[in-house]
Amino acid sequence: MAGDHAGGNSIPLYVLTSFGGRHLRDGLGDSIRGYQPWGYEAATKAEASIDLRVVGPALFGLAGLRPVGYVFGDAGYFAGLYDCPSVADKDGLLFSAGAGIALGIFDFAYLGARAGYAFPVLDPLYLEYYPGGERFFWNITFLLHF
Repeated sequence: MAGDHAGGNSIPLYVLTSFGGRHLRDGLGDSIRGYQPWGYEAATKAEASIDLRVVGPALFGLAGLRPVGYVFGDAGYFAGLYDCPSVADKDGLLFSAGAGIALGIFDFAYLGARAGYAFPVLDPLYLEYYPGGERFFWNITFLLHF
């Protein structure tokens, strides 16, 4: 869960596209799965995510090989799309839900796949980013964790 608001006449792009605090973190498009990662440059934004994960037993007797299954739900809000005169409605609500599987490899690497469905309830940018209006999404992830 995160949210922030920035004010002023000249707000830097990194502030508009991320959630602030002591350490910057991904912005709204990166936090709501199934949406444009670098989009939604807004002065006000908030997001909430929930994951329910089930960790399976060790594979092949190796405690470091653990399968994980999960379901997720994400919700986001933005207001005041910055310097965007062509979009009449500068506020929006984003939702997505889905499921995935992953394999944890000795707490060093993760390999996974997920799929979901986007619900752009009030999103004036959705058809700009996805002209066909597609809502189903999927991806494969490989992550090294140091």
